[in-house]
Amino acid sequence: MLSKPGHEDCPGARQRVGSSYDPAAIDSENVRFDDPKQTQQIALSSIYQARSGATVESLVAAVSSPEFLSASAKIYANKSDELTMQEAVAWEYYLGAEMTLFENNHQQYEMGFLSEEHWQRNITELKCKFELPLNRQMMENWFYRESFTVYPKSAVNS
Repeated sequence: MLSKPGHEDCPGARQRVGSSYDPAAIDSENVRFDDPKQTQQIALSSIYQARSGATVESLVAAVSSPEFLSASAKIYANKSDELTMQEAVAWEYYLGAEMTLFENNHQQYEMGFLSEEHWQRNITELKCKFELPLNRQMMENWFYRESFTVYPKSAVNS
């Protein structure tokens, strides 16, 4: 603990810690300093896990709606032009949640928390998603982190 020795709270803080700081008592060979970048990345990984969890809940809600099921049937029957507004919104909500998951996975991949093999599967899935013209059309107006943007764009252009 670093503090101003003359401050009125200092003796109480020393009492809680146990004693005054004695530099000679510390064996510099055994002191370990955490890597601040790694500490930050570990803290952020839990945020991305929570974001993934929330996104999965959104996906479950999206695919549970009758509008989504109806939209899916029309899209896979090559009848995207027959979607009602409610079906189109349900489909875009679903697609947006999936893209959030992909972007989240990319962030974890960049931080080293996701293997190359797992990320390559994500790229393959992205390419499959954008084989559907409707998905390409919907994606044109979405924005992502700059480092992730290359992946949906390359999937659209492949």
